[in-house]
Amino acid sequence: MAATFVDWNQPDKVISMQKKLRKRIKRKVKSTKVQNNRINTFSVSIVNFYKLPIVGRSFDRSVTEEKIREVFNEYAKTMNIHYQKELQYNGDSHIYNDAFKFLGLEELQNKLGEIQHSVVDKVENKLEEIVSNASVGIWNLPDSFEDQIILPDLVASFGKTSKDLDLTTLIDELLVANLARNFLPFSKEILEDAINEFTQLMAIIKKYDQYTRIHPKLKTMLRNFIGTISGLQESLKLFDREVSKIYTVSIDAFDYLHGLPSDQLKQWATVKNRELGGELNDLIKTLSLMISEIKPSLRILLTNDGDSNIEKYDLLLDKFMHIKAHAAGIRQWVYRFEDIPSFTTIENGIAYESVEDEIYLPKSSNSFIETTKLFKMFQRGNSSIYALRGVDLNIEKGEFVIVRGPSGAGKTTLLNLMAGLDEAGRGAVFFKGQNIMKLKDGKRSKLRRKNFSFIFQNYALIPHLTATENTKIPLDLGGLSKKFAAGIQELLDSVGIGEYSDHKPALLSGGQMQRLGIARALINMPSVIFADEPTGDLDEATSISVMELLKKYHEETGVTIVMVTHDEKIAKYGNREIFLRDGQIVDNLQE
Repeated sequence: MAATFVDWNQPDKVISMQKKLRKRIKRKVKSTKVQNNRINTFSVSIVNFYKLPIVGRSFDRSVTEEKIREVFNEYAKTMNIHYQKELQYNGDSHIYNDAFKFLGLEELQNKLGEIQHSVVDKVENKLEEIVSNASVGIWNLPDSFEDQIILPDLVASFGKTSKDLDLTTLIDELLVANLARNFLPFSKEILEDAINEFTQLMAIIKKYDQYTRIHPKLKTMLRNFIGTISGLQESLKLFDREVSKIYTVSIDAFDYLHGLPSDQLKQWATVKNRELGGELNDLIKTLSLMISEIKPSLRILLTNDGDSNIEKYDLLLDKFMHIKAHAAGIRQWVYRFEDIPSFTTIENGIAYESVEDEIYLPKSSNSFIETTKLFKMFQRGNSSIYALRGVDLNIEKGEFVIVRGPSGAGKTTLLNLMAGLDEAGRGAVFFKGQNIMKLKDGKRSKLRRKNFSFIFQNYALIPHLTATENTKIPLDLGGLSKKFAAGIQELLDSVGIGEYSDHKPALLSGGQMQRLGIARALINMPSVIFADEPTGDLDEATSISVMELLKKYHEETGVTIVMVTHDEKIAKYGNREIFLRDGQIVDNLQE
């Protein structure tokens, strides 16, 4: 098994790397199949031996490892060249050249290119090093051979005890821990360097008072610099998120690896500084505050036209150029790792996006609705966004379950998957023991019509139909009109809008439209009601009346209700609350 850090936004380069890897592996070992899988931001190749090494005969793995390393190094160089072209200096050098020429600062003009590329080159070299070294190899051979983990700076042996290890979990944790060992320390280094530059700039600016004037020919350069540091603030927001996520999952990974039966790995996995994540977040906050403090002082210079009476322009502009270089370096670093918030290690090693022939079984005989290893990913621009990351959830018949969490937590995605409205990237959704993800579209639609009803935030009513006709829609779709149609008026009366049965939605208030939505959901006597933010567009008083209506119906009928909401007050109407954050169920209910 061999894995490395890749950029899935450049799939052609990943596929090319995988092909080279497959060829070189097959030349060195007897294998019939090299299976390529994806673990978040990593590519994983699993080699199945066609002919196992003979017991007692020496087996030289080093040659194969060398060939694998060559492929990874080639890929790293290829990607680095690609990003150097994509993130090359954006062509505003002339703005600074004009300022230097006006001031007669030929020395700075000659240093411009050197300063611009000093930090960027440092970052690019580190990026190439990380891609080359962010790889893991595992030899899992017959009992007569000692299993090994191959890392860039470690070879760890397990002996025969590793036969009981879950290799999927192991590779998952190793990849994250290995990447974190490179990503976190260098992140601290480039942040500290940038803070040092801003500290020096602040000291220079403090020499100038509010009456300082600047020549109009220099204002274009000054505006450009203000734009640069404003853009850096935006990059820092993403950087803060990246640091928090990778540090959190790396601590879990280090703890897992430290508990494995390998002295070498225990030493490698020892976290030297468990406060590093907090330190990095503090550094990011400090740098962002420094930018906020500097920008007003720079804008004051823009308002004061006049002769150039600022002394030592060379010091100020020299610092501008160094900071622009650091801003470009940080931006490039953040850009390359923007997918980091999208991956995480999951218990039992279920971070694979696709695993051939994986079998899912319900864990509980009492479950009414059950999700197992549920993953869902969306593409958003250049990033892969994981809406759900390995959700395991069991809902018993008759429960009123509230799914709560902040915006973007994956609440609606989870609801849609449980209701069979969407398909998972990986995992299963069981309804009464049947995996609905395995059903064809026609059978899944039939199951929904027979068993499920839906209440939406935006009501989803047909505008040209009356309240009675809107309520009747599920009956028509399910072929149940004869059985339940006679009860429509009684149902509308029970939800408090009986007198509006012949009104179209445009003549109803928001609360009345949602009551109509509830009536439509109840008309076919469903086994499950799925409600997505049903009170999201309602005022507090109307929201309470709608929730009281749902609660009353639940108590009277025992119907299972699964409802999504972000409102803590509304959540109290359920008898169990599930809290989602970043696509995972968490115990801590702090948003």
